[in-house]
Amino acid sequence: MATATNHKAMELEGSLGAFPLADVMRILAMGRMTGILRLESSEHAVELSIKDGRLIGTASPERFLKLGQLLVYNGLINRRDLDEVLLEQREHDTGLPLGELLIDRGLVTREQVEHALRLQVKEEMWELFSWTDGSFRFEHGATPAMAHGLLSLDINRLLEEGEQHMSHWREIAQNLQNPHQVFAVRPDLAGFPEERLRPNVWKLLSLINGRHSLQTLVYMAGLGRFETLCGLDTLLRLNLIMPVEHPVGSMGSQRSDTGDVETQPDVEEAPVTGAQGRPGALLGLFGRRGGRGEGAEGGPAWQKPRLTPTHGPFFTSVGMACALINQLAQRLLVEPAVKDRIGKSEPIAQLWLQLGMRFPRADLIQVCDGLLDPRPFEHYVQMAGGITRSLAGCHDDSLEALAGVAGGLMELAEEHLGERAGEILRQVARPFIENPEIQHPNDFMPRTWARQWAEKVL
Repeated sequence: MATATNHKAMELEGSLGAFPLADVMRILAMGRMTGILRLESSEHAVELSIKDGRLIGTASPERFLKLGQLLVYNGLINRRDLDEVLLEQREHDTGLPLGELLIDRGLVTREQVEHALRLQVKEEMWELFSWTDGSFRFEHGATPAMAHGLLSLDINRLLEEGEQHMSHWREIAQNLQNPHQVFAVRPDLAGFPEERLRPNVWKLLSLINGRHSLQTLVYMAGLGRFETLCGLDTLLRLNLIMPVEHPVGSMGSQRSDTGDVETQPDVEEAPVTGAQGRPGALLGLFGRRGGRGEGAEGGPAWQKPRLTPTHGPFFTSVGMACALINQLAQRLLVEPAVKDRIGKSEPIAQLWLQLGMRFPRADLIQVCDGLLDPRPFEHYVQMAGGITRSLAGCHDDSLEALAGVAGGLMELAEEHLGERAGEILRQVARPFIENPEIQHPNDFMPRTWARQWAEKVL
């Protein structure tokens, strides 16, 4: 039951089972209160910033879509510009939120940031309204961050919209609950449906290619989870798409019997750079034996013959990064301490499965026989005559995702090999340091990894 303390500042706290979130927020809106509403369940924690009875922001370490990701996948900024601003934010600590920094640099408009924030906040609220247990506590008083708020939502209107969505949301979420499910356009599709499709549904349909998983589609569409699932539900209902049992091999289609994969919280605030980006939560992928990522059956010509690691020359930096990671994975798998830990699991396939959801434009890199295969990506680079502007996003996403895989393997090595991990990293990196030939370098990141590994002292 909720309790109220009438001192100089009013506080509310209690159980969401006894006092629903909607009722709590109505009290805050009616009283035009300012403060932080902290919500906790057994698995999640969320903070709502309230100013003068209006919702101005949310914060959660488990946030599914971060502001920078929304802007990147909507094509409003590129990943490199985002990483530069995040680095500036971390090093200079001006207290300004990411949105303000992006606006100050002229990378986006205030309206674009406000639209992305509104989508982000609503996504979080739809999830919160579905909570049936947990606790809440309202802490009265303004915080410094409230001075930079770019958003101000009427709580009562938000609650009305939430009530309209909830029954539909529960039904759709139940039918589309597997984040790894892949969809394809029906091959027997005779023509377009009579029902007129909304623009967002058309956008979603254009992304369905038999490789992207459901969660990858959420990232790429930039529409939010609710709107993406609603669009998929519409396309399934109209018989325009179908679930795919054995999709074309890609990061979106890697399979594992390790169950649902844990997502690393709040990764946006520390952009991945080289082997220093360590997805610690990804090590949970190796907690059970027997998980095995599967490549495509009878895949395209570039998957055959069997891929083997190489020390160069390389066609692209992406190819060099794949070779470096493949060498490290194969070296680790001959170590008894690592082999006993992961059993029959393929570490690269497991890491790539999870990272593919965060970097969907890296989907041209595939996993073949437990190794990273850059040849589909390099095939397009060759056809384009280099890493053109149209391929830049794919190139950047690929290197960021590969950095995450490298970080995961490093952490696996350090956890199970101790001091020997540094020695192995140096052995693997040594052949890659002498500036191997790269026809289309475009980025020096893999060479940086090799130097860092060679200097590794644990």
